[in-house]
Amino acid sequence: SFSDTLEIVYSFPLSWKSVVTGFAAVIDGTRYVARTLKKSEAEEKYERHIAKGDKPMLLEVNSELGICTANLGNIKPGEEITLEISWAKMAVWDEGAVRITIPSVIADRYDRTGGQGGLLPHQRVESNFLAQYPCSLRFELSGILADGSVCVSQHPARVSREEARTVVEVTGAFADRDITLEVTDLKRTPPSL
Repeated sequence: SFSDTLEIVYSFPLSWKSVVTGFAAVIDGTRYVARTLKKSEAEEKYERHIAKGDKPMLLEVNSELGICTANLGNIKPGEEITLEISWAKMAVWDEGAVRITIPSVIADRYDRTGGQGGLLPHQRVESNFLAQYPCSLRFELSGILADGSVCVSQHPARVSREEARTVVEVTGAFADRDITLEVTDLKRTPPSL
């Protein structure tokens, strides 16, 4: 019955000047892929599918604040959920090095009036310094980046060289600080520079 289902809301930071290119959710082994709609149409469709008992999902992007909010409806207690977010961002080349930062923490947001910085009630986050959020990431570096030296600050990482690429796996980390991968000692410059 619908009374046994949950609506899950998950807010997370988005890297500055990045663009979301894809959103999917795997719920108990079934993969659902989102598509882009106008905001009003997406909200209406989400609410309609909640009422029908479907498993809708909605990703709200607040580029100004750098926050995304994923909404998933009619989730049964105990169902396992994996969110997949794809985003693109131009890499900044700085004297033979490239730094890639994955933000993982949202600080409390306030505006001049003491409000929550324009966030809707369901988008607001609560800080809890005792909470632990395990995370893992996998980077596949190719082209110019595959030839550099790799460092992941503040998180354990394993770096392996494969044919024409470098794979960096961050495991056993916690999302209590941003994850920064730095590639240095790059011998060549990108063709566009």
